[in-house]
This record gives sequence, structure tokens and C-alpha cells, in this order.
Amino acid sequence: SRSLGMQDIRYAIRSLRKQPVFTLVAVLTLTLGIGANTAIFSLLYQVLLRPLPYGAAARPVFVWNTYPLMGLVQAGVSIPDYLDRKSQAPAFEDATLFTFRPMNLNTQGQPEQVRGLAVTPSFFTTLGRQPFIGHAFSDDEKESITAELCKGNRRPENLQWVRFKGLGEMDADELGDTTMDRSKRTLLQVTVEQGAIADEVMSVLMGEDVEARKKFIVQNAGDVRFLDI
Repeated sequence: SRSLGMQDIRYAIRSLRKQPVFTLVAVLTLTLGIGANTAIFSLLYQVLLRPLPYGAAARPVFVWNTYPLMGLVQAGVSIPDYLDRKSQAPAFEDATLFTFRPMNLNTQGQPEQVRGLAVTPSFFTTLGRQPFIGHAFSDDEKESITAELCKGNRRPENLQWVRFKGLGEMDADELGDTTMDRSKRTLLQVTVEQGAIADEVMSVLMGEDVEARKKFIVQNAGDVRFLDI
């Protein structure tokens, strides 16, 4: 049977050599067919078949609020609803809350608006992933910080978790309690020499040399009494 198979192969090769036009058309047809099938499968795999980039990709689900009387089939979830479901729904192993936020990204003087997410600390643990860059705060860390801040008479529900990039983003009450409060503000006389040093420090802190900025912060962190972030 092996010799018969080899004879068939040799006969086929001789037949193709005798008809070069037919052979060329057949080879091109096969090439185009294989290439088209490969391209279609690659597209379907990327769009439909490729698994999501985290473990147990079939388990995560979206949870919506529905308000039929208002005509809202898929409405956003409020924070109280999220907290109740996270703590009281045993069917959920973990839960996270997120919302889309437009953000401005400035790279090499070319600003552009990108689409980002504002998420709860459990976002990465719910997906079973770690951030590509930086550190993701967990719910455990938040609870630990909350317990530390509430050692006195302060109640957890009175804590406000906010972040200000600078004075321009603070509201009037925040400015009144911090920068504009005379009892919490210290005025210092600055000489010309100190001004030159301050200019040098600001150049390091606001410059593009990341390593120099990191080195300065590490070396001087122990001297900081009040830090405005």
C-alpha cells in the first residue's frame, strides 16, 4: 500500500507538471482560500472567541437596577445598593462599582482626552488581576485606615474619601479649613538665597527627571511635618 501511495503521488506530480497553467490556478486558489479562512478565523477569535484577560472569565456578570415605571431597563447602581449587595448577597464572591470618567492625558505637550474608570478598591480583586503600573488599594487597606482614623469619637460614616490635586480643585469650605485658616498657617520670611534654593527644589519636584524627584523625596521625607497632596 505504501508503494501504491508513492506511485499515486508521483503520478499526480507528473500530471501537474504537464499542465502548468492548471497547476498555477490550483495553487493560487488554495492559497487564497487558506489565507481568507485564516483571516476570518483570526477576526472571529479576537472579537468573539478569545477569552477575557483574567481568570474565570465566564463568572463575572453585570448587575443593573431596573425601574419599569420610569422606562429605565438598565440603570446605574447607587452606592447604598452596591454596599448592600456586596455584603448581603451570598451568591456574589466579590463585587465592584465603577463609572466612566473622561480624563485629560498630556504626553510631550500633546493633550488628548481619554476614557477612564473611577472604581472602588475591590475592582482588581473582583477581576483577579493586578494593575500594570502602580498599586491598587484594597478594601482591607481602606478598612484599616478607617479604623485608624476613627479611634476617637469620629464615626466612619462621617469620613469623606476625596482627593485634591491642588488649591484650584478645593472648594471654599476646604480652603477655609486648611490654607486660609490663620490658626493652621505659618508665615516665614524668605531671603533671596532661600528663594534660589526653593527655585532649585521646585525644578527638581516639577521637572521631568523622575529619578531625581524620587531621590529628593526619599532623602527629605523625614523632615516633612505637613504635607499637602
